[in-house]
Amino acid sequence: MTDITNVLKKALEPYAETLKGWQREEVISLFIGFGNASIYWNDIEDYSSDKDFGGTFTENASSIISVLNELDITFEDSPWDSSEFYWTIFADAGNVRSDLVKAIENVGFKCYEHFDADDENHKVKDIKTFSSEPSL
Repeated sequence: MTDITNVLKKALEPYAETLKGWQREEVISLFIGFGNASIYWNDIEDYSSDKDFGGTFTENASSIISVLNELDITFEDSPWDSSEFYWTIFADAGNVRSDLVKAIENVGFKCYEHFDADDENHKVKDIKTFSSEPSL
């Protein structure tokens, strides 16, 4: 299980029953823009690449599916497809739904705009968010 899988599972577990009541497209839309995020423990002071829980677009898409399946958020007629999540997180990458960010931050993490911690001039900026319904 990747780090991002663990983060997402911890963040979404409290909302599993809510998500089970959503339509398939609504569940998918929860992850719009989740492609360019750097995720660290919220109390970290030293940002380094090996402490970033954020994943690549491919890792994030696979992790989302893994977590949804583990939480039994499924649709019998159509299993989750990694391509639908890949393109969803790619769309407007770095501008993530506020309810997803809040769920992640409520379990001890902080979301930032993606940055390269190995770059001497990296700047740490809070991730951009937007609101949408239904929400967690």
